[in-house]
Amino acid sequence: MNVLEVCFEEYIAIINNLLQDENKIEEKKEKKVIIKDNFIYIRKEILFEYFSKNPFKKNADKLSIWGEFNLIDRENKCLSKRVYIGDNTRSRMIVINRKRFNLASNLMESKL
Repeated sequence: MNVLEVCFEEYIAIINNLLQDENKIEEKKEKKVIIKDNFIYIRKEILFEYFSKNPFKKNADKLSIWGEFNLIDRENKCLSKRVYIGDNTRSRMIVINRKRFNLASNLMESKL
């Protein structure tokens, strides 16, 4: 298995884990993970906890790879995006587009 496959498999595994735990996510004032319609918003430190479980590359490098492959929505020259999280509050978070995730997941599962 090459590094590209490992990156995409890790991406899919992390997002699937977040979606499975959707009902377990507590609505705290901090709001570390928010799942809404077609987007998943996650704080970088939480994502890095997931990255640390499979240390084949540095956490920042993995996030950069996600950004380069447009697996996350982001602002220019940044790997995160300011998003409204409620209570008149905006926060910088990693934004995962669920449509893009579904496409990547389906492509990884399909065989030639």
